[in-house]
Amino acid sequence: NYHPEFEGYDGTSMVKQADVILLNFPLHFNGGESEGMGPSTITNDLNYYAPRTDPQGPAMTWSMFAVGYLSLGDL
Repeated sequence: NYHPEFEGYDGTSMVKQADVILLNFPLHFNGGESEGMGPSTITNDLNYYAPRTDPQGPAMTWSMFAVGYLSLGDL
């Protein structure tokens, strides 16, 4: 269970910045597992997009990944 970057995204192309990881922080969209934003979904989003995010993308991208993992107690 993860959030696609956009409708129809199949994971075969790199993304400049994984906007999906911003749902947890700073947007705090955290409705729990029943609404698709529990800890397992957040973990899946982070793990799914880490290898699909352009390493030359915006500088804040990797700090947002770090915040995401920290919010899960996984760093």
